[in-house]
Amino acid sequence: DGRTSTDTSQDATMPDFLIEELDLSFNDIGGHGIHSPNVQLLDSARRLFEGDGTAFVPRILSLENCGIGPAFCRSIGRGFLNAFERKHNGATNPSYRPSVLRIGGNDAIGDAGTVALAASLRMAMKNDGDNTNGLVELDLSSCNVGDAGAEALALALSSNPGCLIRLDLSNNKISDAGAKALGRALVDASHSSGAVFEQIILDNNVGIGDDGAAALAEAMALGAVKIISVRSCSVQAQGSAAFGKALVSLASRKQCDESSHFHVDLSGNHFGTRKIKKKKGARYSASLIRDKASTNIKFIGKTLKGAAKRFGSETMGITADSDDDEEVMGGLIDDEEETNVDKLQACGGMSFAGEILRSALHSSSQKKEGTYSMKVSIGMRQCCLDDGAIDALSASIVGAKSCDVSVDVSMNSVEDNIVDALKSAKKDSKLLVSMAQRHMDFLDRIADARQRQLEAAAAAGARAQELGGTFFDDDDDVYDVGFDYDDFD
Repeated sequence: DGRTSTDTSQDATMPDFLIEELDLSFNDIGGHGIHSPNVQLLDSARRLFEGDGTAFVPRILSLENCGIGPAFCRSIGRGFLNAFERKHNGATNPSYRPSVLRIGGNDAIGDAGTVALAASLRMAMKNDGDNTNGLVELDLSSCNVGDAGAEALALALSSNPGCLIRLDLSNNKISDAGAKALGRALVDASHSSGAVFEQIILDNNVGIGDDGAAALAEAMALGAVKIISVRSCSVQAQGSAAFGKALVSLASRKQCDESSHFHVDLSGNHFGTRKIKKKKGARYSASLIRDKASTNIKFIGKTLKGAAKRFGSETMGITADSDDDEEVMGGLIDDEEETNVDKLQACGGMSFAGEILRSALHSSSQKKEGTYSMKVSIGMRQCCLDDGAIDALSASIVGAKSCDVSVDVSMNSVEDNIVDALKSAKKDSKLLVSMAQRHMDFLDRIADARQRQLEAAAAAGARAQELGGTFFDDDDDVYDVGFDYDDFD
């Protein structure tokens, strides 16, 4: 897949070969942050990223699970800085370097190595679609990155928009603070340059909750990012609702057209109200498998089709990735025995749908029926969604006025035909329309019940005043709606 150049008269920095990918993963070459790595390796990394006439240059460089640490990151950073200095001093010839860097599974990198990379990215040249300038994609999954590293990367994104367009920080130790910094950085970059970030992945950072999700949702609301993945984090109803509100705001923007496609993956966040089931009588417990997988994953790596992303978190069991591989592994999910799960105060599926439905009810859009511009796909696999949430999501698909919404609700104990209907997102689907109508009827019944509550409370208060007393007692029946979604047909 490479091409050879033998004419160096026109371009002194042209490499002998441009190849698609160089994969050196699973080679113990970095010292694991304990021993000093080979000096020649560090020098090669520096020269490769400064475009200093190396013999060949890969578009994709993979060094996953190689034991590399901060020293290697500093060498890469020095290469970027040298390239910047050369261009600043008047160099005109293009310099070739990798545009995709995948160094996941190197936990010795940590915040120190991430900060070193981020510092160089602040002065890195923007990529213009080939591998003659800066990075397009940086993969730091399973690298022990915390909030300090995330905030350093956020500073690079905001001060040098376009230095990256794809970033993978899954399976790290980032909390709401780091996610909020990244969200603000994407907003700042959009305001200052109009830059649009393609994809940010923050899966399996269990410290990311509703606040971090809301900051990321704000960036999507401005069209500053197209794909956000926060699978198996700690997002609950408020964070889910923030994404619903963001998509409503996004759909109203004039920049969105038929080619606009946005994706949010909230899979593995247990913001539903259905109880989780676990197979009865399994020889090995979910916690045992979780502990073994968490230990072994440090050397397995993401090269095995994302295995590190699926099984590398502390929430291994049934939340690690929300994908089919997890369900198959060990047969952990079944209907024979229930595991106790705290009942959530609000359902994330209903909260998400509620924002879209509220906008649809109050929309003054003049779009003709059947014409929609923006396309949105939502991942809600393994989110403990109950029948009420499925009906609400169906209503949001049918009722959305300015966008086409599809939702993946597999692995939620939902029948296959319903899963397919929500994925296909055909607004005239009889199944979707019937579920949507059931949800709207349910909302009407809730509104009637609340009205009766208010009337009953007002009547009781008036009666108490007539009797000269007060309306403070222990009888809560007047506030009881008297039915549950599962009882409503």
